[in-house]
Amino acid sequence: MGEEEPKWYDEEKEMPQVWAWVTITLFSAAILGYGIVTYLLVDDGPRQWDYRTLADAPADSIYNTTLPKKPAKAPPQIAPLPGTGTGTK
Repeated sequence: MGEEEPKWYDEEKEMPQVWAWVTITLFSAAILGYGIVTYLLVDDGPRQWDYRTLADAPADSIYNTTLPKKPAKAPPQIAPLPGTGTGTK
């Protein structure tokens, strides 16, 4: 009654606790090692931004709280279609 049946399949077999910790440690060390090697071997790319000269006057700031004197009218974006002019029918 006290005997266990032999385990025939791999999924039924248990790994000893020491080897489970060794496996976890090796996987963790491999991931950390890969990250460190990648960090050391891959160079930074060139920086390509150019901010040019930024306006320093308070009136030129985008955060200005005063309204403009006269709002600019937007120009037409596309030409009117033929035959839809302002003339009479």
